[in-house]
Amino acid sequence: MPTTTVATPSASDVLFHRAASVTSTGPVKHKPEAPRMVRLTVNLPSHLVEQMRDAVYWTPGLTLAWLVARAVRASLTELEAMHQGPFAKRTKPLRAGRPRLLGQSMKVQPKIGGDSVDTSHQEAVSLRPIP
Repeated sequence: MPTTTVATPSASDVLFHRAASVTSTGPVKHKPEAPRMVRLTVNLPSHLVEQMRDAVYWTPGLTLAWLVARAVRASLTELEAMHQGPFAKRTKPLRAGRPRLLGQSMKVQPKIGGDSVDTSHQEAVSLRPIP
């Protein structure tokens, strides 16, 4: 019965082959970068937050962050339509802190298609610039 011997690669051979595969000149596939996430803290009415939490709880796979991002995108689309195009970039940074509103309220009516909602405790906010 003939015996066959097979040479096992030495440690230096293994390192050489690994290095060769890492430095190959083939096409490099870059992982697409996800958009940079930024933390934004806002104060919302407690009943609205509870509605959001209920929706997330009862909708598998839904997260609060996704729900908020979707709502903000929809709102921005609506504002840009009213503005007749996208807004220009800011010329200076936003002022920090809460805005001082004299005789105005920031309570915005929920927009629900056709359904009547009790908004007796809310005032509408005009989105037109003040001259």
